[in-house]
Amino acid sequence: MNAPIDQFSKENIYAVIPKHILKKIFNDFELNLTQSHHGIFHWARVIQNGRFIAEQNKANVNILIAFAFFHDCQRMNEENDPEHGLRGGTYMLQFENQLKLSKEEISKVFEACEGHTDILFHHDKDISTCWDADRLDLMRVGIYPNPEKLNNEAAKNTGLITYLSANAFNQVELGWAKSLIADVQSFK
Repeated sequence: MNAPIDQFSKENIYAVIPKHILKKIFNDFELNLTQSHHGIFHWARVIQNGRFIAEQNKANVNILIAFAFFHDCQRMNEENDPEHGLRGGTYMLQFENQLKLSKEEISKVFEACEGHTDILFHHDKDISTCWDADRLDLMRVGIYPNPEKLNNEAAKNTGLITYLSANAFNQVELGWAKSLIADVQSFK
């Protein structure tokens, strides 16, 4: 069951990705985890964005959580890195037996990671929600999301696009993400 938007916490993340795997993701991330346009606060906003969409279309939030942490985790730079999604999905597969996801969910996360920069539309609501959630955070790099390039009706809502774009532009750092960083970094 999805936690309401205002009741999300790091425990929701641990219910999908164990703490030791998050520590490895953080340690293996080649860019600055907290300052990168593709780092932890982007990942957190992707989850927040996707949860708004999932409230309408009932997409699987566990897939969204895994996608958020893996889709950019293997970027080598902030600019042009066309294979980063495939690398992120492949990186995730080393943990597939430790993630709290079914084989079908793992497959969807992999497909979402692999295609998130090159493919605009997908018929699967879980994958399309991941892509829309990521695209609704484009203002972090100065790009206002184009509703014609979004999949889900909820994502195309002008008010939602404006609100989430302001969060992206202002590089909003969600409180649960700050707590997650501290918790995971202190994990031994």
